[in-house]
Amino acid sequence: MIINFASDCSGIDAPAIALKKLGIGYNYIFASEIDKKLYNYINIKYKPQYIFDNILTRNHKKLPKNIIDLYVAGFPCPSFSSASAIHEGFESDRGQIFFHVYDTIKHTQPNCFILENVKGLITHDKGETFKKIKNYLSKLNNYTVYYEIINSKYFTPQNRVRIYIIGVKHSFINKKYKLNFDDYNKTQKHIKSIIDKNITYKDTLSNNKKKLFKKSLTKKILIQTTIG
Repeated sequence: MIINFASDCSGIDAPAIALKKLGIGYNYIFASEIDKKLYNYINIKYKPQYIFDNILTRNHKKLPKNIIDLYVAGFPCPSFSSASAIHEGFESDRGQIFFHVYDTIKHTQPNCFILENVKGLITHDKGETFKKIKNYLSKLNNYTVYYEIINSKYFTPQNRVRIYIIGVKHSFINKKYKLNFDDYNKTQKHIKSIIDKNITYKDTLSNNKKKLFKKSLTKKILIQTTIG
């Protein structure tokens, strides 16, 4: 199976890694990442046909249209997160990225899109932020849009609660199709599930490095405790 895939706010490109693990081949149409190191990493490792260093300055109308099967964007969360000191919402440049993601969907018309953010997106500004997002996505008349809060601990050994917004084009599947968010095994993953059992002694830290690591970690904990 080969699909046409694209991403924005690509980061380390976890969606590309997920596709590989699922055994789904893909043609990488475009990516974007403002961090220079990650930009170079994506360009070298995944070799997308087009790669952009800033979604805010890109001309979305020039992106390939009606050829993308899956578009994924984890637009920045600090503007909406309760754990962040930044709460500007759409007033910040990072908050504005959602509208560029929306324009990208509007102009490229992918068969499916997945957007991800913190669960605080729903309650930010007393719910007005998410209401605005839903209003914008409702303008995509040829899509059915779903959203759900999911904890990643059922997929990876990490307690990470996020909201996932999924849009599916009507022409891609039957309009009566209902996405089932409960169709997965609700068993928490253990750290053992990702530990490499074939690791050799040469790959482990030396005793000296272990002491330095422990000292550094202890220092960080003390600093965080003091600040908290």
